[in-house]
Amino acid sequence: MRKGALPIYLRWDSNADARIGVQAQKGKPTSAVFQVQRQVQTDSGIWDMAWVRIGSDSKRRPLWLVLPFVMHRPLPDGSRVSWVYVHRRRVGTHHEWSISVVVSSADGFETDAQQMPGSAVGINLGWRLLPDGGVRVASWVGSDGVTGTITIPARDLRQWETAEGLRFEQVVCLDSAKERLGNWLAQQETVPAWLTEATSHLDQWRSADRLRLLVREWEQRRFVGDESIVAYLIGSYEGKDARGWPIYRGFFRRWQFLKDSEAGLVKRLVRRRDDLFHNEVARLRRVYHTARIEKVNRAKMKKRQEVEEAESENAVANRNRQLAAPGRLAAIIAETFAVTERVNPKNITQTCFACKRLDPFDAAVELVRTCQHCGVTMDQDERAARNLLAGVAETDASGEVMNERPGTARVSQDDEGREVA
Repeated sequence: MRKGALPIYLRWDSNADARIGVQAQKGKPTSAVFQVQRQVQTDSGIWDMAWVRIGSDSKRRPLWLVLPFVMHRPLPDGSRVSWVYVHRRRVGTHHEWSISVVVSSADGFETDAQQMPGSAVGINLGWRLLPDGGVRVASWVGSDGVTGTITIPARDLRQWETAEGLRFEQVVCLDSAKERLGNWLAQQETVPAWLTEATSHLDQWRSADRLRLLVREWEQRRFVGDESIVAYLIGSYEGKDARGWPIYRGFFRRWQFLKDSEAGLVKRLVRRRDDLFHNEVARLRRVYHTARIEKVNRAKMKKRQEVEEAESENAVANRNRQLAAPGRLAAIIAETFAVTERVNPKNITQTCFACKRLDPFDAAVELVRTCQHCGVTMDQDERAARNLLAGVAETDASGEVMNERPGTARVSQDDEGREVA
């Protein structure tokens, strides 16, 4: 009999994100994995074909998942492939597929020559709105005395506001469609029983997918007199405006356009943010061997932030916190540096770096603090970064080594700990 925790039932959702992973036992050389070149010609160019074995049939013949793909960078020479993942993620009203390859090397990956042995950098994660409209995501201090910040520019925040505007228009579009359908139903003398039952709680619908599925069923069960309302619910293309934007009338075509536009914009912004994080962390990695960051339980932090956001009326602050994504930056730091040490964060800001004495103050009000004991004035985020660099905290002065893996696989993770390409 099987021992351990009971299996967890997960409801199947055909629109949810999904992943298939295939492990190569003991690893396979990259030259062997990518030995055969199979390509296909499409309107967008020539694509390589990935053949991923996902199982076997009853006669032990392999079952293959075949996908066209483009490799955005070559795999390291001499490395071995240990895992191949195929991801499917929902983007707007469609799905996006990607492939990630996990590689390892027994001899380790090359490091940069300018990196000094024993060098370290303290990185204080968190977001701070700047006077120019940007968001400072992290402050860092190196063992060589150099300081710096990682900042998301103001233009990206403005585009995030555009995405929020598109999201609001989706809500307006759905509410208008519900109101119009409700009024149409009230004016009809007779309505099919299936439609009456399907729309019995129409005023409580919060998802546009419910209305979209209703329209799909309605198209298969048409009846006399429904021409105008069905045409409205399906929607139509009316041309382009002066800016070149398409004009849609009705519900679904317009909602789909708004949904895809928002999802595409958010995807570009997240990729731009991640590129910024990768480039800034790689620049630090070329100089410093070890990164020291706060030891934080990201799962508890996420739950606490969800409660705070539900209670907060400051939508701008919530948006900035989501865009800053300190958990994502921490994952990139852990995967990039050869060694990542996590320091107990208790009183990391309240402890003066200069005199090492506890200096309590309201960190939400006093961004630049002058120590009451020694008189040293310093930005609170830089103070925290210096304490992280020194491994100094009120109750923990050593720091715990969480990641020391030269020559192992480097796999990106999102805020929920899933591997991404």
